[in-house]
Amino acid sequence: MQANPFLATGPARIILNEVVSGNPTQLRGAIEVGGQRAEVIVANPAGIAVDGATFINASRATLTTGTPQLNAAGGLDGYVVRGGTVSIDGAGLDARSTDYTTILARAIKVNAGLWANELKVVTGANQVSADQGQVSPTTGTGKAPVFALDVAHLGGMYAGKITLIGTEHGVGARNAGTIMAADGSGPLSGPGEFVITADGRLENIGTIQAARRADIAAESLANSGRIASGGELKIATPGPLANAGTLEAQSLQLASASDIDSCVSPPPARPSMRPASFRPAAPSRLPTAAWSTRRARSPAAGCPWTHAAMRWRTRRARLQPTRLSM
Repeated sequence: MQANPFLATGPARIILNEVVSGNPTQLRGAIEVGGQRAEVIVANPAGIAVDGATFINASRATLTTGTPQLNAAGGLDGYVVRGGTVSIDGAGLDARSTDYTTILARAIKVNAGLWANELKVVTGANQVSADQGQVSPTTGTGKAPVFALDVAHLGGMYAGKITLIGTEHGVGARNAGTIMAADGSGPLSGPGEFVITADGRLENIGTIQAARRADIAAESLANSGRIASGGELKIATPGPLANAGTLEAQSLQLASASDIDSCVSPPPARPSMRPASFRPAAPSRLPTAAWSTRRARSPAAGCPWTHAAMRWRTRRARLQPTRLSM
């Protein structure tokens, strides 16, 4: 590819592709930067549909349904997102050639694979600064989506670091696929961290896994899948925390201002699985789970506080219940 002859004064640092059509942008191939590496931005308030997109020679890639905000000098100040959906289907999105990948949209649907080194996703109606460091909720247009982030069974998000931020109150996130933060030992580079902050309910029936650290803060959590961390796993909810699946970590901390409910069927015997036990007769003896909750309870008859009910795997934690109701 030949360099852009109009950049006689120096190479571009940011390449903004703003679409003002009423139709969604279709990304079905490679987007290449000629010459020096630069940040690539694709902005279309009508939406962006991705199927087999990649980036070549881009330092950072941003996909947004927001409207870019330019200052008097022509520089990028940020984005205003009021609606629009970014969907990933078919052959997915491979952004592993870029250092950073950002998606800013009111809603995001992941029906295929999304690969990146460091991935940041911000959903909801927001004003977002150019460096994506400041996110302020604003007024959206049209009906709010059912899920701000919806990862389907065949969908997946794979990166060395994943940060998910959902700001729209009451609009949750659902994962039926795989969300995985690797530690850089494989084809993805990064610290192996997964962080999600959602102003709505998080539903997980798939797999959420971090190589080293996972930090989950949501209005409420319903887990019937697997949430795992090779190191620390923190879950904090002002609303109910319901676990019917597996929570797995070296260090596990749960905090809820409401209820913590956990009940699953006894797992099959596996020599490698050494779950801890929670027994209400002697709660202070439990060395493996940290609790901060208004009330913890077993919701169904025949579901005692044992390892079959809790299914924890952790080596270090502490028990700090404010109230236990059995």
